[in-house]
Amino acid sequence: MAIAKRILLFFAVNLLILVTISILMSVLGVGRYITPYGINYTQLAIFCLIWGFGGAFISLALSRIMAKWMMGVK
Repeated sequence: MAIAKRILLFFAVNLLILVTISILMSVLGVGRYITPYGINYTQLAIFCLIWGFGGAFISLALSRIMAKWMMGVK
């Protein structure tokens, strides 16, 4: 049962990260990297940068909190 709880938490955290970054991208207007004239590589680079760093930092912060919580460390 503990393994199922961990898997469920893993998927829930990943889904929340996806939703958070998607909302941030739409607020910033960065997701519009395909234009009628072709691909805007600057917007695409910013899009990839936010997805990469944003997801990594959120995941790292949450994993630290979750590890402390699971081990009972203060």
